[in-house]
Amino acid sequence: MVKPNSRKIFFFCYFMLFLFIFSYSSILSLAQVKTLMTLNLSENEAVYNIYTDSLQTNYAVVIKSITEGMVSSVTEYYIITPKEKLGPFERVYDIAFFDSGKQRLISVKKDGSYYVYKNNDITGPFENLGRFSVIYSTANFAYWVKESGKYYVIYQDKKLGPYAEISSFVANQKTNNIVWKAKIDKFELFVNGTSTVKSDLIVVCGFYTEKAILSYIYGSSGSYYMVVGSTSYGPYENIGLDLAVKDENLAIFFAKISGTWYLIAGKEKAGPFDALGQVAISPDGKKIAYAGYKESSGWGLYIGAKLIKNINKPYFSYLDFVKVDAATYDILYLVGEPGDEYYNWYLFIGTSDEPAFEYQMDSDSPYVGTLNINYYGVDFMLENEGSIALLNYENGGYNIGIYSLANNTFGIFGPGEDYDTTYVLDVANNVVFFVLNGEFFVGVPSDTGVSILPGYKTIGRIVYGLDGKRIGVVYFDSKNNTICFTTLNNVVGAISSIYIE
Repeated sequence: MVKPNSRKIFFFCYFMLFLFIFSYSSILSLAQVKTLMTLNLSENEAVYNIYTDSLQTNYAVVIKSITEGMVSSVTEYYIITPKEKLGPFERVYDIAFFDSGKQRLISVKKDGSYYVYKNNDITGPFENLGRFSVIYSTANFAYWVKESGKYYVIYQDKKLGPYAEISSFVANQKTNNIVWKAKIDKFELFVNGTSTVKSDLIVVCGFYTEKAILSYIYGSSGSYYMVVGSTSYGPYENIGLDLAVKDENLAIFFAKISGTWYLIAGKEKAGPFDALGQVAISPDGKKIAYAGYKESSGWGLYIGAKLIKNINKPYFSYLDFVKVDAATYDILYLVGEPGDEYYNWYLFIGTSDEPAFEYQMDSDSPYVGTLNINYYGVDFMLENEGSIALLNYENGGYNIGIYSLANNTFGIFGPGEDYDTTYVLDVANNVVFFVLNGEFFVGVPSDTGVSILPGYKTIGRIVYGLDGKRIGVVYFDSKNNTICFTTLNNVVGAISSIYIE
């Protein structure tokens, strides 16, 4: 049941939408749609996934084909590019364009083994392989493979290894750096194929701020360091994984000192706390916020040195800043508590005592991605400009929701049958990129103004520019059987038009 003055994702009493009424100006905006390809699919074929380079000069469409036999069906995948058709394959796992779209990588499964296509060259078979990390504007790329029980990194056609473990690939388009960690006897941190640090433990935090400052944690039991660019903080007995960075001299995180947790903010510290929490710096760099836990009072929410609110929920899962108007960022935080059957989650904005909305999950720990590395799938994701994507569980099914703070609009997509096959991949200006029952979609809020808000979805993905910033969406227009690209400013109108006569 919805509490007074609060809103649940599915059932709204007070939340009417005023989104995209198709006017003359919005119809004109459809001219911003760029058609990449017209498809001619048979009845047993469907678009499964779409990829394009940053300039939309090269692209690949994955087609799923299901052939019914006498007692079973056979599922195969094909890849259609501007020049050829590849396949059939048992699966197509990843496609990446780099070197300003002039080169591509494709990973597939065929006859029970894994193969990689780099342009016209094929390597394999492999026992397993990872996703591609590429620099869109250069010929820099890397990925891992498993061969004869051992792990290797393929970096610019060089085979590095073997290693016992490989993980934490992250690419930064501004610095042209690809970073990962690998282990033989100890972990090593690699930057563009060069080992820079060797330690018992390494955690790659990612790249921060417009300057793309690399941060990571390293050390051994009871003596850990946080490295932000060229600045090293520590040693500490332990370090929390949530990190916010303004510059090398102002990184905020939680660290354990003499058995107690403290907030570290550059050369300052606050505490003690009985448990670590969340940290954030506003995108304009003017405010810092954090949440710390004390057994005597529970969770406390702080801005700067000031305690602004005590939180009466046992779970504090997410904290960041979000743009609430043209010039102002305010705090946004996610807290939860056990319900009668499921866990209830509440999203608050600012210091309001009423949640912006609430929803349910069948877990007490939605994975919100505490590091800024792009993970494959998460339960909650925020774009600081005002778009929020989340995984919701209700009536036995999983649903992906997108909420636009700027426009006060929602969209809901589902149901998903399984937690492992329904999750958020990315979110941008009024559009969410997600997986539902193992299928890839983009979705935007609807303009129906009714209590149950299905939104509009189609197969596609968010596209990044050469600088690594989101620029648009590539998607399947089922009305015209075309593969299209449009900018973020036009995406809601473009996808909605598929369903509106």
